Amino acid sequence: MFKPVVMIIAILGILVGASFAEENKGVQVVKVSHATASNVKGMLGEMVDILAAEKIITGEVKLVSDDRANTLIVVSDPDNTRLLQKLIKVLDVKTLAKPDVELRQQPGA
Repeated sequence: MFKPVVMIIAILGILVGASFAEENKGVQVVKVSHATASNVKGMLGEMVDILAAEKIITGEVKLVSDDRANTLIVVSDPDNTRLLQKLIKVLDVKTLAKPDVELRQQPGA
């Protein structure tokens, strides 16, 4: 039985096609520790659009999240994948728990 990440990589290979290896694409599987992979994927997707518009990222970028394994798969050229790995580390941070606070109005206030 395939692990979810291996299965996703296999599907991604089919979707990208035979030209995948010829185009010198890089595949990075990044474990997300504190956030959910789908949340990081959403934020990263927005950042990719901005970085592509500014010509900081060139070429195609594919992002696939696997929430069961809490991993993010990045497919792009090696320069892009290195930059995106750094951005994932920035986005994957612990968040403060919401305090359990109840606000009450003081009598006579």
